[in-house]
Amino acid sequence: MAISKKGIQQISLRPYNGELYIAKTPKDYNENAPRLVEGGDSIQDRMVGRFLSGCGKTGQWTYLVWASSPATLAHELAHVILHVFDRCGITATVDHPEPFCYMLSQLMEDCEDCIDPKYRGDIMACKSKGKSKGGKK
Repeated sequence: MAISKKGIQQISLRPYNGELYIAKTPKDYNENAPRLVEGGDSIQDRMVGRFLSGCGKTGQWTYLVWASSPATLAHELAHVILHVFDRCGITATVDHPEPFCYMLSQLMEDCEDCIDPKYRGDIMACKSKGKSKGGKK
């Protein structure tokens, strides 16, 4: 479930702790980074995605992500998951991939509406052709 505020949506990292925010646009990312994480961050020209992690102003570990497409969102969320797992002592490996795979699926589904439509690429075209999330009609 996403909670919106000031151009960002908060996404649950259940069952892990921490705060994850997804910025809809680069401007939203740049405006929210310094208020969410000590030191802040900014998106530079030609970036297609960005991941920020650090001690949040609330005292919890905080993540901020912006992505220009669903593929880039998956990439940036993978950074978040690997960081969360590292902090929890979980190792994602070929022999033990399910925690990572389930978490990525959960976050991608929760983030379905987090990308600004002008940055979404072809994902909307797939949905309009009657394909399900799994790619089958």
